[in-house]
Amino acid sequence: MRRNIESEEDNLWRPDVRESEEEILARALQFMKWLWKRPEKEVAVVSHGIVLQHMLYVFANDCDVSVRHELCKRFANCEIRTVVIVDKRLI
Repeated sequence: MRRNIESEEDNLWRPDVRESEEEILARALQFMKWLWKRPEKEVAVVSHGIVLQHMLYVFANDCDVSVRHELCKRFANCEIRTVVIVDKRLI
């Protein structure tokens, strides 16, 4: 199994570099691809709100406007949000 985090050291973070929105989105999409392959049916994801917000924005593009609005709103500090991910090809 390939590990996304190779060590306890946070070698992806740099105090003088801020990720662009494109870089955040690319990392979020890589995570979603990894998550989609997991055998578990329920997974807890802990992250910075902006990463989750960008990720949900991409996947909510073809949802009803009311669903998209609810999914893409800004996360409150320490918010818990439940999201069900469905492969539309199976519907």
